Amino acid sequence: MNEEKKILKLCSYDVSMKLKRLGFIEPCDYLYTTAIRHNGEDLGCDEEYELKAEGHGDEIEYTPGGWLEKHYNRNGFQWMSDDNCSAPFLHDVVDWFEKEHNLIINPEPFVSVEFNDDEEMTNVMAWHCIVYHPDGSKPSYRMEARKNRYEAIADGIEEALTLLSKKEI
Repeated sequence: MNEEKKILKLCSYDVSMKLKRLGFIEPCDYLYTTAIRHNGEDLGCDEEYELKAEGHGDEIEYTPGGWLEKHYNRNGFQWMSDDNCSAPFLHDVVDWFEKEHNLIINPEPFVSVEFNDDEEMTNVMAWHCIVYHPDGSKPSYRMEARKNRYEAIADGIEEALTLLSKKEI
């Protein structure tokens, strides 16, 4: 699988930070760390130390979540600093919501209708996501149409986070 497709299947940094605050510490293959840069160039720890030693520490830029790194520790990342977090795959988060919060995040395809410039109708495959409790005791929430299932799942995860923060579920 190419790197671009893998990234499409990962939660964003903002969502990953929300998950971390909610207690998500499942094993992940990737993590978001603080990017360290000087004049637009990435720095390693040694280069950062050298710049600071030379009195140029104020020129160093720190961007939380700016780096996405492959990480081979499959034991969770509870040791990370406040700005760093695991970068879970969407499907891992969907499984976690079901296991930990009894919430189902279900992407569904459907056919939408669009009109072209000649006002001819065409069918277009689209996706939306439904978030619900499996026992039906709470209402379900349907998100708007997205062009692929990964975007629909990401919407469902965002909605589940919102519902949990509002204690609506």
